[in-house]
Amino acid sequence: MALWSECEPSQRLGLFRPGEPESAHDAPSSVMPALAALAHVVSQPEAARPAYVSQACTAISDWAQGAGHASTALLFAELAAVAEPNNPVAAVATGRALRDAARYARARRWFDRAERVAHLAADHQTRADAFLALGVLEERRGKLRQAMRMMRRTFRLAKRHGLADIGGHAHQNAVAICGQTHRFAEAQAHAEAAVTLYGPGHSHLPALAQDISRLWCEQGYFDAALPVLEAALAAMIDPDQRYIVTANLARAAAGVGDRDLFLRVWRELEQLDAPATWRFAADALVGLGEGAMMLGFAVAARDLAVKGLTVARDRGESVTAAEAEDLIFRLPQGQPVAPRKPPPDRELLLAARLVRMLTEAAAPR
Repeated sequence: MALWSECEPSQRLGLFRPGEPESAHDAPSSVMPALAALAHVVSQPEAARPAYVSQACTAISDWAQGAGHASTALLFAELAAVAEPNNPVAAVATGRALRDAARYARARRWFDRAERVAHLAADHQTRADAFLALGVLEERRGKLRQAMRMMRRTFRLAKRHGLADIGGHAHQNAVAICGQTHRFAEAQAHAEAAVTLYGPGHSHLPALAQDISRLWCEQGYFDAALPVLEAALAAMIDPDQRYIVTANLARAAAGVGDRDLFLRVWRELEQLDAPATWRFAADALVGLGEGAMMLGFAVAARDLAVKGLTVARDRGESVTAAEAEDLIFRLPQGQPVAPRKPPPDRELLLAARLVRMLTEAAAPR
């Protein structure tokens, strides 16, 4: 497929030697149409349409990701974008797949390409998506100033073109960025803006609730965070999102001194046996270690922090690595990031609003 994509359309006739295609009878039925489409590319390369080739590669990438074949998933994600170079949506999707696999340099190239192509096509939504995705990449690499600059570009573009969903997502990411630099008042304002833009029933609301709760835990407002995390977990579907929410639920339980809840949630996390390749693996380990330290489980806290540090370094997540190092440094004194404090009225009001919205969304219709 890479060879076909690199050839000019006028040079594709006779590109491949004629021959019998290999049997695909063992392939899952879900990818048979995609394999048939790629077989057509081999037999008639001059007739294959870029959009169909790209869709076939995307289908195989999605199947491979679900089946645990990470390298195959990334290969076909890139082939999907290469096959249709003027499609910025495919470029953003490829960049996200590479970013989540911690292939940051390659991901950045695809985001930059997507932004340029979308700008030329006046595709404002995909251009905003590219800015947003690049901002997330920079945040994971610890480049917080650059990350916030990307979020501001996304805010402006979303507001100018009425893209409420993308605007909400940018405000959500700004919550985490501002929290990491201890600009808590600014983070709270972004949190409120994101909740308003998303509105009730939005699919991103549970993840937003997790980010806001994390912000509150870092300030010692565990009493506001705990009910929000419980409601978010009940509404969460994505496995690795559930993992980080569960870890922060354990941390909040430790913060309010609920030893039994912490231990129960910790056991649930151990049963999940999450792979280190998950997006939030390092963050979850450090959050759980913070909770263990607050309840006096010093040995376990150190083990979790060291494991989190290793995963964060392997994935190039410098902010999480710094948090793990900080936890290891504080362990001898048993000093939490922030002691338990009564949440201010503004935080309590937002917590009540989030619990209500999440509970209503999870209720059976």
